[in-house]
Amino acid sequence: MPKLSNGKTKLEAIFEKTYWLTKAGENPVEWMNRYKNRTPLIHLKDMTTDGEQFFTELGTCGVDIEAVLRKGEENGFNTKKKKSEW
Repeated sequence: MPKLSNGKTKLEAIFEKTYWLTKAGENPVEWMNRYKNRTPLIHLKDMTTDGEQFFTELGTCGVDIEAVLRKGEENGFNTKKKKSEW
């Protein structure tokens, strides 16, 4: 199986996207539990709370961003990192 630049296989690294998981009816925190050692990055994006469920700025509350950040800290993520530090 082909390897990524970090030496892991594609199935060993999952980039969780909070918006798309929620849109699909999944719970991002459950995915973080399931793939704890395979999720090096969480892409935070919120969703509108209307019937359209379009993506929007963080804090709209369509996605439980606070729960995702708490779980990220429990899993050892640096949730305080600035984009320029990635």
